[in-house]
Amino acid sequence: MVYRLAITRVRNPHDAEDIVQKVFLKLVKHIDHLESEEHVKAWLIRVTANERIDLAKMRLKPRPVNIS
Repeated sequence: MVYRLAITRVRNPHDAEDIVQKVFLKLVKHIDHLESEEHVKAWLIRVTANERIDLAKMRLKPRPVNIS
């Protein structure tokens, strides 16, 4: 589910895999706070969407250029 959500937006398998990895690392850290299976599913959807947004923002930031 997480990979499918990621790949439909970023359309790049490597970026989608990075998003999945970040989402599941966050899940491991927060699993104690999630009360039910439905809560986990909703949480995964929201965090996956946030990671896609973060990736898009990162790509829009100008990169510094070394002038030497």
